[in-house]
Amino acid sequence: MKKINFGRLVQLVVVYGVGLLISLMVLMSAGCGGGGGGGGDTSETTDEAYPPCDVPYAPASDAIADQNDFVYRLMRDVYLWYDKVPEGIDPAAFDSPEQLLDAIKYKTLDRWSFIELKSVVDAYYGEGQSYGLGIKLGYDQDNNVRIALVYSDSPADIHGLVRGDKILEINGQEVDDIDDVENNLQNINIIKIQKIDNTINSIVISNDYFTIPSVYTKKILTNNGKKIGYLMFLGFIEPAQNDLQNTFAYFQNEGIDELIVDLRYNGGGLVKIANELGSLISGRGDDDIFYKYRYNNKYQLYNSPVRFTTYAESLHLNRIIFLTTEQTASASELVINGLKPYMDVITIGSITHGKPVGMCRYEFADKVIYPITFSLVNVNDEGDYYDGISPVCSAEDELTVALGNATEDMLETALFYIQNGTCPPQTEALARAVSVEHKRVELKGFRQVVGAF
Repeated sequence: MKKINFGRLVQLVVVYGVGLLISLMVLMSAGCGGGGGGGGDTSETTDEAYPPCDVPYAPASDAIADQNDFVYRLMRDVYLWYDKVPEGIDPAAFDSPEQLLDAIKYKTLDRWSFIELKSVVDAYYGEGQSYGLGIKLGYDQDNNVRIALVYSDSPADIHGLVRGDKILEINGQEVDDIDDVENNLQNINIIKIQKIDNTINSIVISNDYFTIPSVYTKKILTNNGKKIGYLMFLGFIEPAQNDLQNTFAYFQNEGIDELIVDLRYNGGGLVKIANELGSLISGRGDDDIFYKYRYNNKYQLYNSPVRFTTYAESLHLNRIIFLTTEQTASASELVINGLKPYMDVITIGSITHGKPVGMCRYEFADKVIYPITFSLVNVNDEGDYYDGISPVCSAEDELTVALGNATEDMLETALFYIQNGTCPPQTEALARAVSVEHKRVELKGFRQVVGAF
């Protein structure tokens, strides 16, 4: 039997709070195995001893027919729901592998499997590079589309857009008349906005490359004599490795008593970064299991635990507070779920995205496919949160209040909990807000992970 080489597994938990826009996660160290392409029905249990993230086959060529054949074979093999993939499909009948994937994935549960250009994915996970306007969106309690976050030095930042700006029109069309605002923004030329002071501006703007920082904000707050660290963490990407260690060294030197980690817009990313964040928070080491992989029933041999990692910068906290929304996904949810058996985990905000599964990465032609390949559970075998993780305390994402401001509802609620050990009395306004069905940012594919335009 082949020895399991977990160092070669390219594993991703991508998710979006909105996905995805990810814990995952990926061990970027390897692509998929080489070898000849070809089809063949691999839906039956096999005794081949190759790891599910390292399949020994690839497309025979870059021809669309061969790409489609590879995708179909892969989905009938390592896909978590391989037995739900329709039999008798002719891959050659589809115009692209993307079209084929959309037709065969198990849509009852799978909102995430995607195909993207390799260059786009590698730029994001490796360097935090993305292409677009450099904003995240949100809906306020009146279902107005507002800018939730602006990345520094992005086109949006250069044109003076800020959190709280209301989007009125896109290319001359009123937002209320647009069914898919998110995707319309990808091809934007003119955007009409209403500022917080009610002034209205029309801005000619174009997409460009920008950098997504993993650590958006870090600061120290003081509350009743306690020093509280606040960290807004945006992405489980490669640059986060050093960013997190530097941030936690800063918190450690400041001698913080409590920590609030803001994951409200974090759609996931690399699992190794999820492991780092969980380890830095808890101070747990390799004696303790953080999470476990669960593959489909053909690959149970590769089910395995992943342990915490020891870091000098760890805080060894007994309680952690996370701020969450529907855009909190994948790797973010992995950290929350993985820490629950070891410490007091308090979630504040709204219910998370609900992605208890992850992806392996497979390269073909100039693309990569990330099919859902495994589920994730914590040391107590708890997972299966497809409906999201509910908050301990409900709170509104106040889009018109600056992030990191102690009066913003989510952060204010967290500070109240730290001081009183309970949720604040629910106001009539909040009760009304959480009882009404509001629009959610809906992204597909890789956009679920990045969650930015």
